[in-house]
Amino acid sequence: MQIKACSCGREHNCTVEQIYNGDGTLSVLPRLVQSYKKALVVADENTYNAFTAAGGSLADVEHNSLIFPATPLLVPDEKAIGTIEQNLSIGIDVIIGIGGGTVNDLCKQIAYSHKLYYIYVASAPSMDGYASDGAALILDGMKVTLKARPPHIIICDTELLCNAPTELIRAGVGDILGKFSCLNDWLLSKEIKGEYFCKEIYDRVYNCAVQVSENAARIMNREKDAVKLLADALINVGIEMSYAGTSRPASGSEHHMAHFFEIHALEHGQCHRPHGIDVGCAAYFTALLREKVSNASKAPSFDFCSEAYFETVERLLPRAYTGIKELQSRVGLHGNSDGDYDKERINAVLKQSPTAAETEAMLAAAGLYPQSLIEFYGKETVVDALKYGKELKDRFTVLWLYEYLGWEILKL
Repeated sequence: MQIKACSCGREHNCTVEQIYNGDGTLSVLPRLVQSYKKALVVADENTYNAFTAAGGSLADVEHNSLIFPATPLLVPDEKAIGTIEQNLSIGIDVIIGIGGGTVNDLCKQIAYSHKLYYIYVASAPSMDGYASDGAALILDGMKVTLKARPPHIIICDTELLCNAPTELIRAGVGDILGKFSCLNDWLLSKEIKGEYFCKEIYDRVYNCAVQVSENAARIMNREKDAVKLLADALINVGIEMSYAGTSRPASGSEHHMAHFFEIHALEHGQCHRPHGIDVGCAAYFTALLREKVSNASKAPSFDFCSEAYFETVERLLPRAYTGIKELQSRVGLHGNSDGDYDKERINAVLKQSPTAAETEAMLAAAGLYPQSLIEFYGKETVVDALKYGKELKDRFTVLWLYEYLGWEILKL
């Protein structure tokens, strides 16, 4: 898929070759792999059982299977990568990933680094990375996105997706509803930092978010056409990330908060919720920040990078701390205002995103409640995510603008 003449002046490419989204699409899998010598199937116990229960099989295709335990939760880290690589026996020329975001990211990275054909079978409509060209991994305690290659083929069978656990369907909705937040961050960075911006990509992702928000209740009722619509949105957002060459159109302040919850939980031996659920709920808090920032009268101050500040970051994220320091030293967002900015123009950008009340109503239609973040992680951790989540990534968002304008603006 290619867009040569875009209004942004760039050519856009996505190397996904075929997408099957609808009823009975699992039936095409045996035919698709017939021409390959040997397949490696990667899944976990839950996703593989769901796949077979929906009638999925490889028929008589020669293959090895690597089925991770259902518990503990599979982490896309060095250990998981090593386990998959140990199962790449001689003759394997295609990887078949069956699962959600973690399985897909691991398989994307392995297939890319070993130059193998990759077919992805979605077990739930839970995340937007199906077609993206990045693999979200946790390496040295840091949440990083490595350049990879999207699956050559994506299979989304509506029956399989409709029977996914409720929390995973809810996660897919939350991930898409979070796009209102990240798109506003992209506009904000364009205005303040002069970052590359593509209006056509922005509009297509925004439209995906609108469609899902309008059908959230039907999606949660597992109506087939609505679940297919959710899968379409998740696939299309991934394609837009590939077009942009970055996750910027799909990930902003709400994702950075969700990454903080995940990394903090892993660092301290605690549990975390499905990524998309945290993303959706975090979007309420970032919407609240936009309202507070747009009403702030305090002049920007840039004295927040004190020694005590970074001592707190190290205490909260000890394993990731070295990577954080290296990242932020390279990016240079701390203490760098790039001069004064036009408050009226910035406020006009901030107000293009749904309000906190509107966000809360959209989330409620999918059974997502912002207060659940505080109930699950605790108020202190949510405050920490608002303050320190930005350290995990290299992009400007409302979290940075909020910090520039003074932490005391928002009290939870």
